[in-house]
Parts: sequence; structure tokens; C-alpha cells
Amino acid sequence: MAIRNGGMPMPAGIVALSPWADLTLSGWSIMQNAEKDSVMSWDLLFVSARNYLKGSNPADPYASPVYGTMRDFPPIMVHAGSREILRDDASRLGELAAASNVPVSVEVYDGMHHLFQMAGTASEAKVSLNRLGQFIRARTPETESNLDFSKALKRGT
Repeated sequence: MAIRNGGMPMPAGIVALSPWADLTLSGWSIMQNAEKDSVMSWDLLFVSARNYLKGSNPADPYASPVYGTMRDFPPIMVHAGSREILRDDASRLGELAAASNVPVSVEVYDGMHHLFQMAGTASEAKVSLNRLGQFIRARTPETESNLDFSKALKRGT
């Protein structure tokens, strides 16, 4: 939002993995998945938000994008796990993008926790990373460094 509002060139696309898009902590999945998410906790989010905001309004769109608008944004791909406490943030980000007529894909992977892609051996992680790679490659020009990165991804390094 700051890039757009500042009149700077927008990126070719946006990738959001398990995004924390609402520092008010109002998503139902924060409570619903509290016992299921082995990586993230309400306590950690609360303390992190308090330290980050330093008294500012947690519903400010620059802190919590779900309270802003995504008009004129590039295409967005959002991935989250069904068991994570930030699942609703991912869904709400997708709804906001769609309401702003931004091409968006939200994929919630069943049984997965926060940032499940770090466990690259899970089949869901591989699918997610491959889908993200396709999204990025479709929006970026082929350069020597991009080709090297693509080859490394295919090798799994």
C-alpha cells in the first residue's frame, strides 16, 4: 500500500505465505486453531503486535492490510495451512483483493500448520512451492539469475 500510495512502480506480483494481515487479532482461526498450530501462538502475536505498533492503531491499513484497499495491486497468490491461527488472515486478504478486482488465488492446504513450506519434504509443501514458483515465473522476465534459481528449485537445493 505504501508503494502504491507513494506513486512508486508496483511489483509484478505478490506472494504471501501464511500472512499476518490483521494485527487486531480478530480472525476466528486464532482461537479455533490455537491448539492445532504447533508453530504460532496468540501470545507471540500479541507481544509482537504490541512491540511493532508501539501504541499505534492496530487497524491502521499500513499495519493491518485487511483494513485497507488493494485497488491497483498486481496479481496475488496467498498460501496458508488449515491448522494455523493465521488462516483467516489469508482468507480475508484474498477477499479484500477480490473486492478490489485484483487477480488473486488463495490456497489453504488441509492439515498444514503455519509456514508448512519450511518442511520441504511434505507433499503439500512441494505442491505449494511448485505453485508459487509457477506464479513467480509467469510474472518475471527470464534472466540468467532467474534461470539459475529455477534450476536450483527443480534440483531441490
